[in-house]
Amino acid sequence: MLRSRTVRPVGEADRAAALEVCARDPLSNCYVAARMDEVDLDRTPVLLGYYPGGRLESLCWATANLIPVECDEAGAVAFAEKLRRAQQHFSSIFGPADQVGYLGIPQNSRSANYTCVLADAGDHLLHPSADTTARTFTIPANSSVAYPIGTALTFINQNGAGVITIAVTTDTMRLAGAGTTGSRTLAANGVATALKIAATEW
Repeated sequence: MLRSRTVRPVGEADRAAALEVCARDPLSNCYVAARMDEVDLDRTPVLLGYYPGGRLESLCWATANLIPVECDEAGAVAFAEKLRRAQQHFSSIFGPADQVGYLGIPQNSRSANYTCVLADAGDHLLHPSADTTARTFTIPANSSVAYPIGTALTFINQNGAGVITIAVTTDTMRLAGAGTTGSRTLAANGVATALKIAATEW
């Protein structure tokens, strides 16, 4: 599980390294690079850095708005965890679509039994009509894949497809409304979303 120690304010000692990160895509990152020229980073801690293994890899400008710079998935999760723990609030987040979030629900089509992975967060898992065999899609235990709280996994069973079972390993999955726990079955044309609400509860 990523810890917030990999994220810390970028100070003047790391200004050159931060500008190098911005220089990877000068057009997309020009706003943050320009804002850096206006502040003393030691006195105004508005720029966060993601330092996996001690090396600065990505940035996040955090004032009224959030602006990620050269963020991969691991960096985005680390920044989100740091800011969540700090209970900070922001007006918006903007930047390249691959860094600020996809506005649709990307598809991951599966025609075999499948165990979800971290990259499935926010996606929809499709069981296509071409596969008429019953399948099991499993949400792994938090101890195996630590999805952040608030993660949504959507399951869709297409018309004509075999029944799918949405299973959970050692964690708890409750049916909304009834509160019953355990695996759920999803018939053809069914849609279900699992929302993580606690470390070991969906």
